[in-house]
Amino acid sequence: MAVGIGKGDITGPVVQVAMMGYADPRQKSTGYHSRLFARCFWAQNVGEKGFVFCSLDNGMGALRHKRKVVESLNEQGIDLGMEQLIISGTHTHSGPAGYFEYFTFQIPSSGFIQDAEDSMVSGTVDAIKMAFKDASDQILGLKNFRTIKLNHGQLFDANLNRSPSSYLKNPKELIDHYPEGDTDKNMTLIGFYDSQTEEIVASFNWFAVHPVAMNKSNTLINGCVKGWPSKMMEDEFGEGFVGAFAATNLGDVSPNTDGHKCHYKDMAIPEGAFEGMDCEFEHSLCPVEEDFIDRYQHDMKAQTDNISKFQFAKAQELLFSQMTEISSTVSFQHRFINMAEWKSAEDPSVKTCIPAMGVPFGAGCTDGHGASLFEQGINNDFVDENLGGEDWVWFKIRDLLMRALSTNPPDPAEYECHGQKAVLLPTGWADIPYLWHPHVVELGLYRIGEFFIISVPGEFSTMAGRKIREALRQEIRKHVDFDPFIVIAGLSNIYTHYITTVEEYNAQRYEAGSVIYGENTLQAYTEETICMAREMLSGETCGNPSDPPAEPITDLLECLERPGVDTNFNEGSIDFPPGSILKQPNDLKSYFPAQHEYRIEFQVVGANPRNLKDLDHFWVENADDGKTAFTGNDWETEFSWELKTNTAREEKNRQKTKMEGEEFDKFGVLAGVNNFYGMVTGRKFDFEKTIQAHQEGKILSENMEEITIAVEEEPFCPNGSVKTDGASLITISLIFDSDRRPVRAGNYRICYRGNKRDEKEYLEYLEVCSRVFSVSYA
Repeated sequence: MAVGIGKGDITGPVVQVAMMGYADPRQKSTGYHSRLFARCFWAQNVGEKGFVFCSLDNGMGALRHKRKVVESLNEQGIDLGMEQLIISGTHTHSGPAGYFEYFTFQIPSSGFIQDAEDSMVSGTVDAIKMAFKDASDQILGLKNFRTIKLNHGQLFDANLNRSPSSYLKNPKELIDHYPEGDTDKNMTLIGFYDSQTEEIVASFNWFAVHPVAMNKSNTLINGCVKGWPSKMMEDEFGEGFVGAFAATNLGDVSPNTDGHKCHYKDMAIPEGAFEGMDCEFEHSLCPVEEDFIDRYQHDMKAQTDNISKFQFAKAQELLFSQMTEISSTVSFQHRFINMAEWKSAEDPSVKTCIPAMGVPFGAGCTDGHGASLFEQGINNDFVDENLGGEDWVWFKIRDLLMRALSTNPPDPAEYECHGQKAVLLPTGWADIPYLWHPHVVELGLYRIGEFFIISVPGEFSTMAGRKIREALRQEIRKHVDFDPFIVIAGLSNIYTHYITTVEEYNAQRYEAGSVIYGENTLQAYTEETICMAREMLSGETCGNPSDPPAEPITDLLECLERPGVDTNFNEGSIDFPPGSILKQPNDLKSYFPAQHEYRIEFQVVGANPRNLKDLDHFWVENADDGKTAFTGNDWETEFSWELKTNTAREEKNRQKTKMEGEEFDKFGVLAGVNNFYGMVTGRKFDFEKTIQAHQEGKILSENMEEITIAVEEEPFCPNGSVKTDGASLITISLIFDSDRRPVRAGNYRICYRGNKRDEKEYLEYLEVCSRVFSVSYA
């Protein structure tokens, strides 16, 4: 068995770009705390086709991205098919958005972002090329072949179920079958070893935890609770080692282990409530006298570090205890499924639905609130009993939106397929400017000996993951004489939001409201996965495979403003041109751990970081020996950017951001949809006036002039051709953290690099270093 290992930088633009995950228009990147990587292994038996698994520090896999990767590899002479590649996102919510072809995922980023896609594709291609060469060298006899060893254990205190009331809706006998509780504690790890020297060269593991320890107030790119333990593992084993911490069934699993608490900040605390009290159990609500409340207060950086350390320590423990060598059989099965039309082969009355998002999707979850006007736990029964059923104002608005955003608007009766989900956004019918959600998805089953990977396009809840794993395990045992090890590679290839059990679906908390294909989604994926196991192990053909989705759309909306001229920074009567040092780092003569964190900062007038692609923007050098001491991928460093433009423009942008933020807090993702509706029709809804008109018994469709307002900007991408001139203030920090190993005493300098853009669009390389500063300890 040849097993190749590779790693590539996929970071992309680190400023001005919306982050993928929370869908909040205010969360735009302003620098980075770590870079992002693709970590891949290529496994094959000599003379046979193998497969590639890639874990990426990004939000999730995307079909367009995967196709571009395969296309690029084929052009470079590496024969790899779509069916041979798994691209699984770690699901960090601190990476760039904008690399999707389906429009729902472009709304938070105001369109497609070519730079984000380019970097993600090139970094993934680099990682796979490295893995391919590594495997090829083994086949050619230039390197020893590899063996794979596996270990499995449980990690406690590193995750929490964020929808425990939904979990408890599952049958009691099923709940009792898992005494470890309402989250998976399993960590499954495989290590890759030189078959002759027994030297370890890589490890990949799967553990269920959502990378949302860094909340949506964060604007620095980083890998959160999956990227950081990968970095720790790679530092531990040295240069060339690849250590991936991959995503699995993390749908309802939070890293914020303090639980769901009410935090009031400067707000009045209602009578009977208190700071830090538990949120209400069923709907995760808090007593509140105002429209908005922040329930997510914690030291996000410390929590990220803690959960990362827990995973790293467990992975080390598994590696250094008794490992089980697995056999060298490499095989795979793959299929596309039309999830808008799937029917069970066992019972054709069991079917899936055209994609749609439910009301709880608009409400958001305990790790990131959405609209204050919606709640988790609102299902169709609740709407019928409390909100007027089909006469609910948000259903009326939904139907008016779809008239403009769909070439074939749905009959509301079609929503009955979705059962208890109260449909808020019928995304499967929306196709203006292009399709909003995929109808056809990818599934795959990949085997190395006794180890199996289920490649799935979404986020399984804890119990949904347990059910599909157990169903597959029982099927495999019919064909082999061993008990298989099975992991779910979540968020792979195409993103389809969540997958829950039927019982959880009917409860309609956030995760269930985001099951886009209806309550039978889990059954569809389970039946098709079992069919792939039969095909793999016995040659039997079954299931409902489909043709691949249509070729990717080429004319995508690109709306992100472009970097303009890098100007001088003016302070008072002094102009500081790019390259000017504004703040030199101080010497550090003592550091008290009680401070927790201390920073040495270097500030320069630089250039827009988007001018420098796929390179680290700085390094910290040991001035005594000239070697690099820290880079942009170290916990001890941060790179921050601030753009200084003219005051009038800054004030306009500030007001626009404030308005968008207020709209988001009230209406969640509907605010973004409404924005686009306005760009298409020339008028967007004034939601307050619409609600009032509905309460007065007015027919909304006959009162559009009254309940909508004209938009000022058109077309949809008002900033697509705009260039932003300004002065870039760059701050590079060397961080001393009492929870981390201390920075060694010595002499250092911080160096910055960038590309300065002039009026003719020419780029000039810029590099400037600080004075030498010393670090010493009393």
